[in-house]
Parts: sequence; structure tokens; C-alpha cells
Amino acid sequence: MHLDLNPLQPVGPGVSSAWRDPLGLMLASTGEGVFGVDLEGLCVFINPAGARMIGFEPEQVLGQNMHVLTHHSHGDGAHYPMDDCPIYNAFRRGEPCRIDSEVFWRADGSSFPVEYSSYPVFD
Repeated sequence: MHLDLNPLQPVGPGVSSAWRDPLGLMLASTGEGVFGVDLEGLCVFINPAGARMIGFEPEQVLGQNMHVLTHHSHGDGAHYPMDDCPIYNAFRRGEPCRIDSEVFWRADGSSFPVEYSSYPVFD
């Protein structure tokens, strides 16, 4: 007899197959923008709220360099070198951060203030 003790996967008749991906459901339902990048800074996932904030559909962002796309300039328009970016230093140098004084840029060229955190994930 097999007993599945994972509390995140409800069992029983009438249970929706949507619950087979609880992490995906949580990302899709949150109003906060959430994205992840690989070691090259390319977007590997973004939730709908995050894509909407920067003026894209999620499919348009996947595989794109997120610094180039959304974090290329400071609030005053001055170039923001990738080597100075706390998001990238989180995974390049293992330096986690929490920032509340910067902007991200939208597809239409406008910017908006952001508060973000970036933490490396080790496998």
C-alpha cells in the first residue's frame, strides 16, 4: 500500500488537477511580481503580476536578460552597470540583498519605484 503524506496535494474524488502544481498556483495568484533568472541573468520564470508590472506577457520575458530589460538605468536615467546590480550580485557573488530605493523600467520606457529582494539559490 502506498500512502502519500504530501499535505500540498489533496487527494480524493473531485479534486482539481490544478492542485498538482501548488507552487505554480501560488505564483500565479500573488499580486507581487516574482521572477527567477539563471546564472546568465536570463529569465527562467515570471508570474503574471511581474510581467504585467513591466508591460509584457510572461512568454515575452522568458529567456530575456532581466537587467537589460528592466533594470538597465537608475531612476535619473543614468546607466546602471550590470556589475553593480544587487540582483546579479546575489547569484554571482552570493550576496543577498533587500532594496527599496530603485526603479524598474517598463516596455513603454516609463519607470516605477520598486522594493525587491534577491537571494541566491544553491542546488
